[in-house]
Amino acid sequence: MLASIEPDTFRYMMSCRAALTHDAVHADAARLNPLPNHMAFGVIDRRTGEVADSTVSMNIGAEHHGLEIGCTWIATRWRGSGPSTSMEHPMLTHAFDTLGVIRVEPRTDARNSASRRAIEKRDAEQQGLFRSHMLLPDGNLRDSVVHAIMRDHLQEVRERLGPATAE
Repeated sequence: MLASIEPDTFRYMMSCRAALTHDAVHADAARLNPLPNHMAFGVIDRRTGEVADSTVSMNIGAEHHGLEIGCTWIATRWRGSGPSTSMEHPMLTHAFDTLGVIRVEPRTDARNSASRRAIEKRDAEQQGLFRSHMLLPDGNLRDSVVHAIMRDHLQEVRERLGPATAE
């Protein structure tokens, strides 16, 4: 079931488009997860069956022990709470505890101020700006802001995120 999503939710998205139904979330994960260095995550609200959000871990690098988080969208009513924050615990646990990374890099379009605030609220430190980083579907160039959550600061991040599961 599709949750309420504002028209601008996908304004800054690249090729990672919306998986807006329960079946589409599973199909998107089935398409992305076999790709080298990718793992797709989605959250379905147990009470309503609605798709709350989706994100992808990518560029998972064994050599440098890091990964990127991106292609993230969050349905309007869950922004900043509930399922949107509950997804972060399993993603960070998988990245740091299972894969053994030392660095997780959330990235976003430099123009996406809401996403940047949400990333920084999670204690991810802004590391830099990649100018003309990606060619958008409309032909414009995207500048990408790179943030990082370091293993050294993981405990503070987990404490800020609160309980590991949403109701």
